[in-house]
Amino acid sequence: WLSLAAAVIPAYAAPNHMRASLLAEGPVQPGGTVTLALLMQPEAGWHGYWSNPGDAGYGLNLTWTLPAGGSAGAMQFPVPQTLLIQGLMNHVYEHDYAVLVPVKVPASARPGTLLPVKVRAQWLVCTETICVPERADLEGAVTVGTGGKDARFEGWRASLPAPLDRNGAFAVSPTTLRVALPFPASAPLDAPHLFLSTERLVDYAAPQRFFRNGDTLVVEVPLAKSSSPPAKVDGVLAMGRQAGGIAFAAM
Repeated sequence: WLSLAAAVIPAYAAPNHMRASLLAEGPVQPGGTVTLALLMQPEAGWHGYWSNPGDAGYGLNLTWTLPAGGSAGAMQFPVPQTLLIQGLMNHVYEHDYAVLVPVKVPASARPGTLLPVKVRAQWLVCTETICVPERADLEGAVTVGTGGKDARFEGWRASLPAPLDRNGAFAVSPTTLRVALPFPASAPLDAPHLFLSTERLVDYAAPQRFFRNGDTLVVEVPLAKSSSPPAKVDGVLAMGRQAGGIAFAAM
């Protein structure tokens, strides 16, 4: 949903404030999986949104047209940033970023051919005062066979949160969500922030409390009003200061 403090302007004829490009990491074998990237490049002063946008905005929506027998997996987002505007917490990207998507190609694909790939991408791009819904119809092709890979994907993949090798745990009190994550006592943690994929559970703009208990990191976040406890909580622990992040699931 959109912030009432932001004006929403339909983008019908004006050029996009976010440039979107569709790229393939490289060739793929029949029946294999290739990684595609939606490279999103906002103009200076504009930002796009993480999968859970926070208090305002909305994330990226993709509608794929793939060869028969092909399928697209879940979007993989880089670690987001926080942006607090008029008391509303936004989960954003104020710089170029790539959303990665694994695409499985049909086993019947013939080596040496090009498989057409199309996607309709829709997103919201904002400044601190204006939001514009935008879209782009993107086309590309994936080579079936062997060959070199696009070196940029290595950097984009490094921007994704690293998955924890085991689950955390969470508990809910009448006012607070507490999440306990395995995290080495010796590991540095500078200006962390917990981003939840689980929407409308916590007060995004409220201060978060972090403390350690040996090799466990405990995070306390005030609950949103009228939230109900889920069976699972997942998201990203951003470690701050360009230190990346960790993707977690807590039971």
